[in-house]
Amino acid sequence: GDSQTVLWMAGSLLAKAGKGDQVERVLQAEIKKSPEDVGAKRALSQVLVLEGKLGAAVEEAKEVAQSTGASSWDWNNYGWYALAASKSNLELIHSVERAESKPIPGIQHTIASLYAEAGKLNEARQIALQVLQDSGVREVPNEWWFVFGRIAEELNVNEAARADYERVQEPKQTIDALPVRELATGRLRKLGETH
Repeated sequence: GDSQTVLWMAGSLLAKAGKGDQVERVLQAEIKKSPEDVGAKRALSQVLVLEGKLGAAVEEAKEVAQSTGASSWDWNNYGWYALAASKSNLELIHSVERAESKPIPGIQHTIASLYAEAGKLNEARQIALQVLQDSGVREVPNEWWFVFGRIAEELNVNEAARADYERVQEPKQTIDALPVRELATGRLRKLGETH
């Protein structure tokens, strides 16, 4: 709901201002008081991401995704954070897919990224091409270069992977706790270490 969006945005701004630990304590206290408060858990997982505590964020996001009434976006966030923390697996990918009642490009992006990470390149490629075809775009949207970069990297075509990752730009405005550009930058660093 709207109150959850306000909670997330306030927490996000405070975390970005270096007050994430304070927000984390407030949210932890709220969760302790009301263990079923999914909104507080959702906000906590996002604040943890902003603080760079990916392992803890994955655990919180998993609890949210597995809670009653979880949305496909909750599963998406769990999958995306797990991808960033290198904690994804095929079971998680299938759970994210099952949670999606109809194809949503943002969630399809996460699923394709997870498949590429798992080495399931045909699945990743098919999803990417289907989304691009369905959306009718003439140019590949910014975030999809990450998927193509992961596919190229898995095929050991590192120059193409680098070029794809470099095409991922920071959006002008984002409320994402973990923008795709951050993951692309991490992959570029990793590729730099291999040469």
